[in-house]
Amino acid sequence: NPGALNETELLRATLDGVLDRLGRRVQLLPAKTSPAVTSAPFYREIIDDHIGYLRPGDLSRPQLQELDITLRGFAGKKVDALILDLRGSAEANDFAVAAEFANRFVTNGKPLFSLRGPGGKTTREFVSDQAPLYRGLIVVLIDSETIGATEVLAAILRFENHAILIGQTTAGLAVDYSVLPLPSGRILRVAVAESILPDEPARYPDGVQPDMPVVLAPAAKQQ
Repeated sequence: NPGALNETELLRATLDGVLDRLGRRVQLLPAKTSPAVTSAPFYREIIDDHIGYLRPGDLSRPQLQELDITLRGFAGKKVDALILDLRGSAEANDFAVAAEFANRFVTNGKPLFSLRGPGGKTTREFVSDQAPLYRGLIVVLIDSETIGATEVLAAILRFENHAILIGQTTAGLAVDYSVLPLPSGRILRVAVAESILPDEPARYPDGVQPDMPVVLAPAAKQQ
């Protein structure tokens, strides 16, 4: 039925084909019609008098302040092991804040990661610039909802602190996006750089693999 085709339908099919070929490097998102979802509050607990459990709702300045308060408090309570739960975190695209989170655990002066754009050109480098607040054993919980800059944090902790990663493979979206609003109100996100750790391969699009795979049903995790 050639009459069912028109220029609009052909353009729509062309766009669908381009987006399909580019994969997650380009994302066409719906218009923002509702307020942004508020991240979960920062949660902390001490288990068996010496194991600290931390769950930041996202990688943001307020959560970073909570992390500082918590780690300093743990130091006075002789916490010698830390569980950092990065599952289900709100998607983070602020790599500078992710580097500041890593600063709390990595030796001063250590290269953390770089953002590499088209053609392998480095657009930005991040280096730890303070003494760490915690130096003990770290276990990091990850899964497919560990997204964006949060994936980089997990990879840094394993690379620099020999942290043990438990759970499932992360989302594979550790890339920096440029956001372009469209006349229709929809949003086009274009990947402009990927995160690279020193002497490590790119994490996009495969994500960070756990050292100990553990499958947990989403409902059980949320509970």
